[in-house]
Amino acid sequence: MWREKLRPACLVLVWSVAVAVPEIVFRPWSSLGGLLPALALALGAAASLALWFVFARRVARVRARRPAAAWAVLVLFSIVVPLLVAGTSRYRALLSADPRAGAVAFFLRWPDYGGTLVTEATGQAFLATVVASSVFLFVALALLARPLPGPPGAPGAEEERNWRKILPGLVALVWFLASLAVPSLPLSADLHGVRTAILGVIEFLRTPGGLPEPERVAVPSGKPARAPCVVLLLHESLGADPGTPRTEAFLKGRPGTTVLFSRAVSAAGATDVSVPSLLSGIAPDASRSDFARAPLLWHEARALGYRTGLFSAQDFRWANFESFFLGPDGPDEWRTAASFAGEPRVNDGGVDDALAIQAAIDFVLATPAGRPCFVVVQFNATHWPGWWPEQSSVARSPAEYVDSLAVRLLHVLAEAGRLDDAVVVSTADHGFDPTPGALAPFESFSERVLRVPLLVHFGPGLTDLGGPLAGNSGALVSNLDVYPTLLDIWGRWPLPAGTDRPALAGLCLLAPVSPDRVHVSLSTGALRSWPVEGFAVHRGRFKLRVEESGAALFDLAEDPGEERDLLGGAATEDLDPLLAEVAARPALHAILERVDPGLARRTRALGD
Repeated sequence: MWREKLRPACLVLVWSVAVAVPEIVFRPWSSLGGLLPALALALGAAASLALWFVFARRVARVRARRPAAAWAVLVLFSIVVPLLVAGTSRYRALLSADPRAGAVAFFLRWPDYGGTLVTEATGQAFLATVVASSVFLFVALALLARPLPGPPGAPGAEEERNWRKILPGLVALVWFLASLAVPSLPLSADLHGVRTAILGVIEFLRTPGGLPEPERVAVPSGKPARAPCVVLLLHESLGADPGTPRTEAFLKGRPGTTVLFSRAVSAAGATDVSVPSLLSGIAPDASRSDFARAPLLWHEARALGYRTGLFSAQDFRWANFESFFLGPDGPDEWRTAASFAGEPRVNDGGVDDALAIQAAIDFVLATPAGRPCFVVVQFNATHWPGWWPEQSSVARSPAEYVDSLAVRLLHVLAEAGRLDDAVVVSTADHGFDPTPGALAPFESFSERVLRVPLLVHFGPGLTDLGGPLAGNSGALVSNLDVYPTLLDIWGRWPLPAGTDRPALAGLCLLAPVSPDRVHVSLSTGALRSWPVEGFAVHRGRFKLRVEESGAALFDLAEDPGEERDLLGGAATEDLDPLLAEVAARPALHAILERVDPGLARRTRALGD
C-alpha cells in the first residue's frame, strides 16, 4: 500500500525532470511580460501535470485489460514527449522565442531540407539527450503506470471514476483546448509542443506552399542598346550594416563609376519572397499567377543574346526553388548546393560559398570574348546561424568571408579584362537583426531587417550613366529597382503599354527618384504563409511599421533606430499617404484589420 501512496509523488518527480527542468532552463522568461502571463504559465504547467496523472491512470487501466496496447502507448509517449520538449527547448535557446506553427508546417512541407536544418542546429549532444530522456521516461512510466489494484469492478477500480479525480483532468483538457484557439496562452514545453504540432498540421493543410509552377510570358528577342556583362552579387541575410566594405573599396579603386545607395530597402524579410520579387521585379504582394507569369532577369538577358548563369551555395530543395528558377527555361548554366556532389553542407543546408564563386569564375571566363554574359551569384554563409572556414586568414565573420569571396570574383574578372565593360550590382535579399530576442527576419519589419546594401558599378564605357545614378544615392531606393535599371541600360525601359506581363514594382535608378516615393515590404502572402504577419510602408522620411505587437510610425530622418513611435500624435499629411497605400493593397489592409482595427477603420475611410 505504501508503494501506491508514493506513486503520485514519483510521477511529479518524473514530470519535473521531463518537463519542468527544460522549461526553467530554456524558456525566455522575459518574453512573458508580466504577472498575468506568468500566472497563466503556472496554470498551463498545472494542466500538464494533471494530464500526466490522467495518462498514467488510463495506461494502468489499459494494462489490466490489454497489456500489448498499453506497452505500445508507453513506447509512443516516451518517444514523442522528449522530442517535443527537447525541440521546443532547443528552439527557444537558439531563437529566444516560442516555436511557431508555421515552423511545423515548413518541416512537413520540406522534410529533407528541414532534416538538414535540424541536424545542423542540434548535434550529437541533442540526440543523446533525446534518447536518454526517452529511455528514462519509458522505464519510469512502466513502473508507475502499473495496473490498479483489484480486478475491473472492484472498489479500487471504481474509485477511479470518482469525480474529484476526474475533474482536474477535465479542467486541464479544457485549458489545453482553449490554448488552440488562443495560441498566445503560455504552456509548459510538452503541451506547447503538442499545440504547435496540431496548429502546424492545420497550417500545412490549409495553405499553399512554395513558389508556383512557372508559366512565364515570353520575352521578345532583340538587340540591346548596350550589352555590358552583368554581375549580380546577391547576399543572404546581410544588412546595410555591416554591408560589403571590401567590395565597395575594390570597385571604387577601379576605373568607372561606383555608387553606394545609403537608403536601400528590401521588398521582404523572407528569402522565398524577396528573391523572386527581386529577380522578377514585381511587388511582394502580387498574386501567385503574376509570379508564375513574370519573366526573370536572365530571361530578359537571354532574349538579348546574353549567356546566362546562376551559381548559388544555397539548397534549392525548399519552397519549389528548383522548379521555379531552374526549370526548362532556367539559366544556360546553373549550380546550387546539390550540384556540388560530395561537398559537405556547412550552413543552413548550403555548401561553402567558395564553390559557387569558383563556378561563377569558370562560367565567365568560358564565355566567348564577343558575347556578353549575365551571371547571378547567391551567397549563403551569412544566413543564420552563419559560417566561415576556421582556417581563413582574411575573415573573422561570415560577412567578411563572403565579402572577400566577392572581391576574389571581381579581381579575376579584372585580370581577364572583363570588368571594364561590366555592370556590377551588389545587394541582399534582406538584412538581419542579431539582437537577442529579436523577431525572425520574416516576422520583423525593423530597419535592421529591411535595410540592405545596394551598390552599382559601371565600367569606363558606361560612365555617362554615373551622374543620374549618383543623384539617387541618398534617395529611398529598393532592391526591386535593379530590374528596371538593367532594362534601361539595355534600352527596354519603360515597358511598352499593353504588354501582357505583370507590372514591375521598382523604379529605374537612372531617372530621378521622387522624395515622396512609396515602398512596401511584405513577407507573407501568395508565396509564403506564416501565422505571424506584418508589413512596412516607407514614404520619404516616414515609415509605418505593422507587426504582431501593433502598428507604429517613425520619422527615420530624426529617429533611425525606430525608438520613438509617433503614431498617436502623427500629422495628417505624414500618416495619411501611408495609410492610403495600405488601403490600395487588400493584403496589407487585411493584416492591419487584425493588428489594429481602429487604424484599419481610418484606412478604410481613405480608401472610400
